[in-house]
Amino acid sequence: MKFRFYLAILIMWMLGLRRFTALPRAWLLTLVRYLNGYRPFILPEGDDTLSFTDESVTMEVDGTGNNAGRAGNENKTETFHCLAIRHHKKQRKAILNIYGGGMLMAPQASFIKYAQDMARKTGCDVWFPYYPLCTDHTIRDSVRMIYRIYRKMLKKYDDIELYGYSSGGSLAMMLYAYNNEEGDNLPMPKKMVMVSPGGIPEDDSEYKKMKQAGKKDTTMSPKYLKTIRPLLSQGLPDIPEYMLTFKGANLKGLQKTWIYYGKNECLSVKANAYTQLLKRNRVDYQLKMAAGRQHCYCITDRTPAKAAKEDYNEIIRVLKEDSADGDLAKAQ
Repeated sequence: MKFRFYLAILIMWMLGLRRFTALPRAWLLTLVRYLNGYRPFILPEGDDTLSFTDESVTMEVDGTGNNAGRAGNENKTETFHCLAIRHHKKQRKAILNIYGGGMLMAPQASFIKYAQDMARKTGCDVWFPYYPLCTDHTIRDSVRMIYRIYRKMLKKYDDIELYGYSSGGSLAMMLYAYNNEEGDNLPMPKKMVMVSPGGIPEDDSEYKKMKQAGKKDTTMSPKYLKTIRPLLSQGLPDIPEYMLTFKGANLKGLQKTWIYYGKNECLSVKANAYTQLLKRNRVDYQLKMAAGRQHCYCITDRTPAKAAKEDYNEIIRVLKEDSADGDLAKAQ
């Protein structure tokens, strides 16, 4: 199995991320599964500041792989992990940190380090869900799992902030629509921070704009966004449209969001669709389009780029601030 992992790493290194994400679907899935096989959930050892627990959830799933669509797979349940990064002193506030892996890739070790950095810099606990991936699950499974994690957090904290990057940014925004359309009408965070939120092109016009904007994108090919679209539903016809393109998404409960894109990334084209969606839902927003920056340029300050550090520090400041209108009511 290690041979397959190193083979996938070698191919990714030789092609570069942009060409890797442009691979045909079958090749991409094969190589991603090799990579994910060596990115398991691991519980880190605690230190003088932080401790770590697994806040896993068990839930029914739509179906997996070729069995998606529930054929012969009804009422199947699976358990999914969530890394809870806690301060030794009990905190009243936490951050739900939703990572991005293009809906296909498990988190790499550096993402866990970034989450620990966030816990230390904000003074908040940070929960990091290992949500179901669309290699074998639907995007609805992903949203449902994260929603269940959020419900668990409500029972433990008075104030919760939402933060997501890449596909994790779009999943964070989806939580509001899910809560309003299919969820339990839980009290939701009033603000959210998204870095390079992902998204499927709504039409050919938007896709052409992505191809034009992405000429300087070194991390993602626009082809990837078309490659993964059928994987989000895994053949099921009843996946809500808002989970695929955000059309008709009801974001009730969200009052303000901060969005950061690098101008050199193809996904920056989604900024127009997302800001229009926020306007329709009367959500206040702050959009930053960073010149010369790439995808997820400010998810860490472990970078020499001054602009990236400045925007990262702004994100930390926003997440540290308490909600303006008081605490979230604890769920019963």
